[in-house]
Amino acid sequence: MNYLLKDVQVVAPRGIQRQDLYIVEGIIASPSRAEKAGRLTVVNGRGLYALPGFVDIHTHGGLGFDATEGVFEAEHHRFNASARAFREALPRLMRHLARRGVTRALLATLAAPIDRLEHALGLLGEYVESERNGRDGAILEGVFIEGSFIKNPACAGAQNPANFLPPRIGLFRRLQRAARGHIRYVNVPPEHGPAGERLMRYLSSRGILVGMGHTSCPAEQVLKCQQLGLRICVHFLNGPTGSSFKPFGGGNVVQAVLKSRKLYAEIICDGWHSAPAYVMDIFRRKGADRIVAVTDSVFAAGATGIEEFTLGGIRGRLHESGEYIHTAHDQVTLFGSVLDMARAFENLLNWHTKDMRGIWYRHAALPLDRALVLVAKCCATQPARLLGLHRRRDGLAGTGVLLPGRAADVALVRLTGRPGGYKVRVVHTFVNGRKVF
Repeated sequence: MNYLLKDVQVVAPRGIQRQDLYIVEGIIASPSRAEKAGRLTVVNGRGLYALPGFVDIHTHGGLGFDATEGVFEAEHHRFNASARAFREALPRLMRHLARRGVTRALLATLAAPIDRLEHALGLLGEYVESERNGRDGAILEGVFIEGSFIKNPACAGAQNPANFLPPRIGLFRRLQRAARGHIRYVNVPPEHGPAGERLMRYLSSRGILVGMGHTSCPAEQVLKCQQLGLRICVHFLNGPTGSSFKPFGGGNVVQAVLKSRKLYAEIICDGWHSAPAYVMDIFRRKGADRIVAVTDSVFAAGATGIEEFTLGGIRGRLHESGEYIHTAHDQVTLFGSVLDMARAFENLLNWHTKDMRGIWYRHAALPLDRALVLVAKCCATQPARLLGLHRRRDGLAGTGVLLPGRAADVALVRLTGRPGGYKVRVVHTFVNGRKVF
């Protein structure tokens, strides 16, 4: 079906334009091409903003589903990892993501025994290749291996050190075979030394995004790994991410990321993992073009009736506020998030449209139009570029921006409220031109 999104405010890379947006054969079309397409289904877009569909490169799941351990059965206080549980849960999850404006996503795995990882990866890869992918809701683009190659138990966060694996190329190949070739992003902490460097070089040569997180190595080592293919810091300032105010080794991970013009930084934009004052200072220091908004959401996101659980051998608990999850032994060690991308977009928009005192800087409020363009880059354009989704591939148009010739991945949202207090509600979501919500 072809569409005319009538009289929408289109958030494009160079600004916002009130116009008609045409969707023809799954892509954003020019008016001249739309004229040749015949009948268009009209969607009244008056008062709505058209955003490039959100791309979440770091989510573990939601609606009770975890990408590693399956479906949480609250009555038994355990996870069901059967093939049937995965196959029933994945379509529900992708519909849920689309309702929150997500059009593309990676599902992240936890540190787990290798046989459990292979089982989960096989079922995730099966869904990526299925005809349902992109018809149910958001497109599952592949898998992010987050926890398996962490080295330092002190940096484990809510990952289980008993399940950490050595960064061997042969071991990764085994996981990639299980995933049917759909692992797209891997966390390799630099402190592994030569073995980790070999894996980074191998992954990068095959177009797989290389990240570092749950790490506390010297800045000099980080910058060396940057030359081997390292491109992004996983949930920057969390995990934990090492910092040092001493000069030895050039500082630590935080200093390396802030110094580098090439490294991207994931930010979990829930306001709990990193205080807004720090987030705004990171924007000032690095620039918006090197920041990627993620959720790091876990199975409890969007679910009800979940208060306590054990995941990957680690006990967790939903805070009484319902705003975040922490490990049972420590309320400041957070266990992923219950965030979604619409809320992440809303938070970033509000932090940018009010005056704010950061830790080191003062931040003046941006006009709404500038803030919308900036935040759309962080939630869609930059993550799409990191995964190579911005380019045409396999006969499919690139995504991440709303321009003629690009994939019609669109989140139509209604914006209400005032600067610093906006509410963002997703009204419709289109994935490759298909209205999935």
